[in-house]
Amino acid sequence: MKLLLLTGDLQVGYWRTEFVYSGARILNLPVLQLALTQRPTEIWYDEFTQENDRSSHSFLLAPKEMRGAVAQEFRIEFDQFDYSQKPQKLRRLATPHDVSEWT
Repeated sequence: MKLLLLTGDLQVGYWRTEFVYSGARILNLPVLQLALTQRPTEIWYDEFTQENDRSSHSFLLAPKEMRGAVAQEFRIEFDQFDYSQKPQKLRRLATPHDVSEWT
């Protein structure tokens, strides 16, 4: 499984970050599916944990509306993990299937 993200902020700059998970299993898949259809989606927090023989990467997503909203979380369990980052000059992330631009 590959997850492509635009990471960073105005102070330090932006990166095209790609996470690659082998042997991946997604928990709370509807949260991830909704985030992929309602762009942009902001990740508030992410965390790696180790449970028994499986590693996991959890993501807490910011709600679209702040008032009275609850943040949603999904988790990816995996056997192996790798990532890469490349600097991005603009706050833009493009893939062959989707071109997104946020200002």
